[in-house]
Amino acid sequence: MKTDQLNIRISKELLDDLDIIARHERVTRNEWVRYNIAQYIKTAKEKIIENLEFGYVNGRKTAKEYADITGYHPSKELILERVSRHEANIALVKKIKHRKFARQALLENLLKKNSKRITHPYQDFAKKALLNNLLKK
Repeated sequence: MKTDQLNIRISKELLDDLDIIARHERVTRNEWVRYNIAQYIKTAKEKIIENLEFGYVNGRKTAKEYADITGYHPSKELILERVSRHEANIALVKKIKHRKFARQALLENLLKKNSKRITHPYQDFAKKALLNNLLKK
């Protein structure tokens, strides 16, 4: 395995604490730090991938956004799951008894996505007016 060097500066107190841990675990400080950094990175990466997959399947992330972060395109299983989730959402909206609720949820989600881009003093008023207008239809 190819390795690269990383130098960090830490406080004396933290280094003393690390010495206590290393002596207790009967490993060197470097081995302890290397192992725990690897564990943290693995856990953080798994959590990020899980969130990306959830966002992609639910339509919150595009395939390009997914690929930009992970370095590879979504798998066929993820694509199929996304399509089936999308079809289920459309079927839900088509049912008369669920239409009002589904329309409101979709609009609120859309407005939430776009609210970061638009800043205006009357933005909240405009959102409520738009929602009320669209829900009347």
